Amino acid sequence: MKKPLAYLLVAAAVAIAVWMIAPRLIATSIPIPEGAPFTTGGVSVNPFNGTARLSDVTLLTQEPYEAPHVVHVPEITARVDVSTLMGSFIVVQEVLVRDAEIRIEQRGRNVNLLDVKRWVDDYLADADTTALPRVFVQEFRMVGTRGILHSDAGDRTFEMNDVVLRDLGSESAGTPVQVLAGNLLEPVLMEAIAEAGLGGRVRERLRGLLR
Repeated sequence: MKKPLAYLLVAAAVAIAVWMIAPRLIATSIPIPEGAPFTTGGVSVNPFNGTARLSDVTLLTQEPYEAPHVVHVPEITARVDVSTLMGSFIVVQEVLVRDAEIRIEQRGRNVNLLDVKRWVDDYLADADTTALPRVFVQEFRMVGTRGILHSDAGDRTFEMNDVVLRDLGSESAGTPVQVLAGNLLEPVLMEAIAEAGLGGRVRERLRGLLR
């Protein structure tokens, strides 16, 4: 089964790992599926103190793009309220994405982040919201993010503002992690596109995908 790490991590996507992968690993230790377009260097979970750590999380580049990767995150950490692990939903106290690198590649009208968003949408359209834990995320932080824009005009490096989101999901009943994906994906993607200095047409296309 595919997982939209692309976001967690583009949230980085980026997941995009935080809002999807970390809560699942803590709750169920589900392995990364064979053939998924991302890799991790290692996963450690301590259910006794409610912590998890993912290292070297990489969202791989897909054709027709040429950058070595879309997103690379040296470390993602999460803390959960251990008293909620056996309950109807999990309270994630903090998710921290450190020093992510997001590579935006624009070739003509094609932009890799837009294609990643479409891939995530395809996954979410088919996902079974009853198959994954429900979670409430008290705080999500993405700090120290560096971006690289690859375009026909050349390459440019830029720094992204930190992304901090709080109280994601239903505090009383939790929310399926797929639903939380939308809450995390939009601000990260918009921040990356804006800081890269891409034109208004690209931002409008992204807004269209996010609606």
